Amino acid sequence: MEESLVNLMLNSEPAIAPMTITAWLILALMFGLVAWGFLDAELDQGNR
Repeated sequence: MEESLVNLMLNSEPAIAPMTITAWLILALMFGLVAWGFLDAELDQGNR
């Protein structure tokens, strides 16, 4: 029972790792877009 559980975890690890990387990339992209939007709004207010 314990052996199969360990094997399951070891076998599923490579499938999980790329998902976490893409999740972090998407989070970083969204954060960048939000920050860019705030900066853009700040610059627009300063110009007017």
